[in-house]
Amino acid sequence: MILGSIWIGLSEFANMEGLGKTLLTSAGIAGVVIGIAAQPILGNIIAGVQVAVTQPVRIGDSVIMDGNFSTVEDLRYTYAVLKTWDERRLIVPMRELITETVENWSHTEVHQTCPVFLYVDYGADIDAIRQQFISAVKDNKLWDNKTEPEMFVVEVTANIIHLRGAVSAVGPIEAWTLACEIREQMLNYLYSKQKAYLPAERLILKGKDQ
Repeated sequence: MILGSIWIGLSEFANMEGLGKTLLTSAGIAGVVIGIAAQPILGNIIAGVQVAVTQPVRIGDSVIMDGNFSTVEDLRYTYAVLKTWDERRLIVPMRELITETVENWSHTEVHQTCPVFLYVDYGADIDAIRQQFISAVKDNKLWDNKTEPEMFVVEVTANIIHLRGAVSAVGPIEAWTLACEIREQMLNYLYSKQKAYLPAERLILKGKDQ
């Protein structure tokens, strides 16, 4: 009888040992799973602290991220809210603000220069276009009088001349708006004054005897 009780006790002890090992193994696996699942959250929290300390972006900054021009509307512990120019909201994890390339137009100085591209034919009067461009910029109230407007021939292809003008304003939004207004004015000028020299495809037909 006594020997039977001892044997049963030892059996139960062995079973408990197996159960303990099972629980420890399960706890270890669960810990690994939880650790893996928590990595993005912890990474975003750490990135949020880094953003708060180093301030690569701040609320109100004008930024370009993934091709979207946006304003930083809010910064939280794990994510940022970016407001696009067309009123959309982008929720960006903090880690992406640290690991991805973000173009910050307001980081050190809000003054901004913006390009204006035009394409004309070889017969166009470049000097006249340049003078019209400079005059249009200086007459616009958005121009900041800080950087002189300029225009250069930046590329020549087989069919067109590529012109690049530069305008400046007190901030990125103003510079973008100024560039849009000047671009429209220059298109109207080209259409009314040098319509024949807008980009066009030409076909040269030759007779049989040529």
